Amino acid sequence: VNIAALLSVMLQPYMPTVSATIQAQLQLPPPACSILLTNFLCTLPAGHQIGTVSPLFQKLENDQIESLRQRFGGGQKRPST
Repeated sequence: VNIAALLSVMLQPYMPTVSATIQAQLQLPPPACSILLTNFLCTLPAGHQIGTVSPLFQKLENDQIESLRQRFGGGQKRPST
C-alpha cells in the first residue's frame, strides 16, 4: 500500500485524476500524499484501512480503438497484420 501511495504522488503531475483516485481509494491523509521524498518511507502505519478499490482504467474494446484511431490517427498508416 505504501508503494501504491508513492506511485500516486509520482503520477500526480502527469495523471492528476488517476493520482487522486488512487489516493482516495487508499484513504491517504493529505500531507502524506503530496510530497515525494528521496528516501522510501512507509508513510502509512501498519493496519491502515483502505477504502473501496475499483479499476482505474476501462478496457478498450476493438471498436473503441478503431474509433480513436480514426479520430486521432493523423493520417498515419496502420501496421499490416
